[in-house]
Amino acid sequence: MRIAPISVCALCAALSVSGCGQLGSQGSSGSLGSLGSQGSLGSIGSLNPFGGARRTQATVRGPLRPLVDAGTGTQVIDGRALLAQVTDVRMEPAAFGAIVTASGLAYEAGNYNAQLTREGFEGGTLVLAFRAERAAGYPAGGPAPVRRITSAITLDEDELSYITGVRVVAQGNAVSARR
Repeated sequence: MRIAPISVCALCAALSVSGCGQLGSQGSSGSLGSLGSQGSLGSIGSLNPFGGARRTQATVRGPLRPLVDAGTGTQVIDGRALLAQVTDVRMEPAAFGAIVTASGLAYEAGNYNAQLTREGFEGGTLVLAFRAERAAGYPAGGPAPVRRITSAITLDEDELSYITGVRVVAQGNAVSARR
């Protein structure tokens, strides 16, 4: 059985037009029939041929409460300990600014999550603290290569315009580097 292309087109047109009877009846005032006289199709909800769009009412809302009440801000305290000592600090130029790399010795092996944290700014010198988390179960001491930790931080060109050098602070000493 062969279906003529005209009958397929007629079937598609009939299905399309059957939904058009609802156009404009749920919207504001326009419909397809009044397109020429009013210049609009009504509301966007009126274009739904299945009539599934519902009218919504505007919700009256009171003033928004702040996410954090004034005066209740918290300060994050870094629980990581300072390393025992800093052994080396380098400040090397990079395409975006500079990279500050520091190496140091921890009190025991197994330290992790090492980071150079910004502590302050003194007369053109950026002060960084060398911190790391101590792992449980490691005895104090041990050979230096096992306790060695290296960490780095990047400084962009805007920061570098104010910085003439960096000082990395540990528990037992501090080491400086200049640009």
